[in-house]
Amino acid sequence: MEKLKIENWKDWKGIDENYDDAWGWPNIDFKDKIVLDLGADWGSTAYYFRQKGASLIIAIEGELNYFTELCKNAEKIGNVIPVHMWIDTPRQIMALMEKYGPDIVKVDIEREEINLLAIMPHILKKVKIFLIEVHAWIDVHDAIIARFQSLGFKITEKVCFSKESERYRDPYTNEIGIVWIIVAAQRGEEKD
Repeated sequence: MEKLKIENWKDWKGIDENYDDAWGWPNIDFKDKIVLDLGADWGSTAYYFRQKGASLIIAIEGELNYFTELCKNAEKIGNVIPVHMWIDTPRQIMALMEKYGPDIVKVDIEREEINLLAIMPHILKKVKIFLIEVHAWIDVHDAIIARFQSLGFKITEKVCFSKESERYRDPYTNEIGIVWIIVAAQRGEEKD
């Protein structure tokens, strides 16, 4: 696997991101797992997942410039299936989960994470780990945590990228919320 290089963004700071430190994922076991990467950007998380031993990454990205870079980087990374798609409905997420049967779903889809709340429980329960970036909405964050806990998921990590005093005003709705919160929801083994 080659070291990734971005050609189009001179000031891109994410090339050497340490997701273990930045997102709080050091205790997640990616070895031999299928990862559905919703919001894959140019492949930075796919690269991370492969470094951690993931066997296959289905990398979904809607923004065309990112997707173009993702396709180039997917070849370098190996075992990455790039898919150009904007995620904005629960049906899209359910269809991808049903088609690929992932062990882990990473969600960073710019406020569309709210769609997780409308996914049928039996489909959510097929996945062992969700890594979710919640954008700006405290109520959505709380609803996502409550939903996953009600389905038997344990919230294993919660990392805030902004301090409680640093609030974000949404330019579209004028609502105030926390900028980013990472939620890792992990299901235990089923008991018969």
